Amino acid sequence: MRRIFGAPAPAKATAPPPTLDDASKRLELRQSELENKIRKCDEELRNFGVQLKNTRSPAGQRVIKNKARRVLQQRKMFESQLDQLLQQSFNMDQTRFNVESMRDTATTVSAMKHASEAMRSQMKELNIDHVEDLYDDMQDLMDQQQEMQEAMSRSYAVPDDYDDMDLDAELDALGSDLGEPSYLSALEPSSSSMSADPFAGFAVDEYGLPTVPSTAPAATETPTMGF
Repeated sequence: MRRIFGAPAPAKATAPPPTLDDASKRLELRQSELENKIRKCDEELRNFGVQLKNTRSPAGQRVIKNKARRVLQQRKMFESQLDQLLQQSFNMDQTRFNVESMRDTATTVSAMKHASEAMRSQMKELNIDHVEDLYDDMQDLMDQQQEMQEAMSRSYAVPDDYDDMDLDAELDALGSDLGEPSYLSALEPSSSSMSADPFAGFAVDEYGLPTVPSTAPAATETPTMGF
């Protein structure tokens, strides 16, 4: 059959559809081309302006003006096309933002769904009544432990606390009974020794300090031995 009708043509590989990034890059390339064309038109118009200033004849000025008018029309056309591309680029960015927002929303919903299922499976293993019973048992154990600590720290055969009057009376009695030790009174300096001037008999300066003698003691001569 293949010899008669021939082999079927192989299926053509379909190209993947363009992405938003590809379309955005193409728009940016076209925008760059139009901006270069507009810049070239501006340079030509500046040159025509210089030529008009240097040309005196009306016929020559008319020719230059016609050329400048055509270049100006081209620039207007390029600017209009650039505005269209800028609007398309804006719409493309807005579409990309919406697509990314939808992807983020889908990811968030999926994560929340898995978290909800995990919480539901964990709640099946827990019982609120068992949790409350557990906390009640723990509270009872803590109360019993506190009672045991209070019982073990109880004091026996200890008099009651003194009030302020009793405490003052006891302190006064202890002070009058003990008195002052004899070794402390022996160490106290006498009033006469404290009032004596330590620099008595010495010449002092204006600050009350002893002065240094101005004359040094005469040196004694050592006898020399003659030979």
